[in-house]
Amino acid sequence: MSKKILVLGAGGLLGSALCPYLESRGHQVIKQGRRIQSQYNVDITEADEASKFFSSIQPEVIINLAALTNVDYCETHPQEAYRVNSHIVENISDWLKSAHSPCHLIQISTDQLYDGSGLHQESKIDPANYYSFSKYIGELAALKVDGTVLRVNFFGLSGSDNRISFTDWLFQALQKKDPISVFEDVFFSPLCIESLVEMIELVVILKPIGTYNVGSTSGMSKAQFAFHFANELGFSTKLMRPISIDQIDALHAYRPKNMMMNVDKFQATVGIRLPLLIDQIIKSAKDYYDLKK
Repeated sequence: MSKKILVLGAGGLLGSALCPYLESRGHQVIKQGRRIQSQYNVDITEADEASKFFSSIQPEVIINLAALTNVDYCETHPQEAYRVNSHIVENISDWLKSAHSPCHLIQISTDQLYDGSGLHQESKIDPANYYSFSKYIGELAALKVDGTVLRVNFFGLSGSDNRISFTDWLFQALQKKDPISVFEDVFFSPLCIESLVEMIELVVILKPIGTYNVGSTSGMSKAQFAFHFANELGFSTKLMRPISIDQIDALHAYRPKNMMMNVDKFQATVGIRLPLLIDQIIKSAKDYYDLKK
C-alpha cells in the first residue's frame, strides 16, 4: 500500500538508504534535511516554520531521522542536544495534535538508552548521558500522539557523502592496514542497514503503536564484531587489538557497555523473525567485496 511519507533528516546515514528503498517500494517520499541536496531545507527546530511546512506537505507518515548523534558533542552542548533530539519531536507532535492530522509518526531512537546485564526490554531504560536523555525526551513526545518509537543500532556501507558507519571505519582501517583498537567490553545487537530499512517499511504499513527494540536476535562485543567482519572479507587481524573502553581518556560522555536488546515484542507485534547478528555481518560484508583492493 503506497504512502505519502515525509522523511526528516533524509540526508544522513540511515536516510540515504531508507529513502531510495521506500521509493523502490512505490511510496511517495518527500525529503527534508539540512543539506542543500534535500528537497526541503526547512528548520524544523522552529515551531512555526515546522508547522507551516508539515501543513503544506500533509504527509500520511512522518519518519523522523533528524538527530544530533555525536555523543560527546551532546554532552558538552546539552541545549543543542535537546533542541534537535527532543524539540523537533515536540514540534511534530504539536502539529499533529493542533491539525488533528491522521498522519502516523515513526520516531527513530537509540539503543544507548540501555546499560547493565542481560538483553534489555523496552521498559528497562538507563539513560546515562545527555544524548540518550535527549532521545528519550523525544520518545515521550512521539508517544503522546500514538506514534511508533524504534530503538535501533545499525551498520553497513554508507550512501551518504557526509557520514560513515562503523563498518565503513573498520573497512577503511583494514584496507590501509592501520592499527585498530576495538572494544571487548561494549556489547550491542545491531542490524545491517538493508535489514533495518525493510523493518521500517513494515512499520509504515502496520503502524504499531508504542516503543519497540529493532535489532538482531543475538549480540556480541564490538571487538568480536570487528574480527568477524575482517575475517569475512579476508583481511588480516594482526593489527587489531581488543581493549576496554575504560582505556579511552578522550571521551567526554559515559558510554554504556551493554546495549543488547530483547526484540521479542517487535517480532510478536509484526509477525517476523529478526536475523542473527553473525548473518547480518555476512550480509553486509558482501557490499564491501568490490571495494577491496
